[in-house]
Amino acid sequence: MEDNVIYEENSNNNEEFENTDDDYLRELHQHLFQMQKERKKAQLEAELLQNRVNLLRAEEGKVISTTSYFNI
Repeated sequence: MEDNVIYEENSNNNEEFENTDDDYLRELHQHLFQMQKERKKAQLEAELLQNRVNLLRAEEGKVISTTSYFNI
């Protein structure tokens, strides 16, 4: 009979251990998902900044060509 009690205690410990693993894995998955979202947001922001730089350079080129035209 003592063997049954020990087995039951061990099985309960294993269930708690598995639940802890599940919680840990769930937390890791949530962290990974959050990191993926943040990385995607950072990539989009980098693209927006690059577009702004390109537009500013184009405007700068227009201003330079216009002023050099009038300085001839």
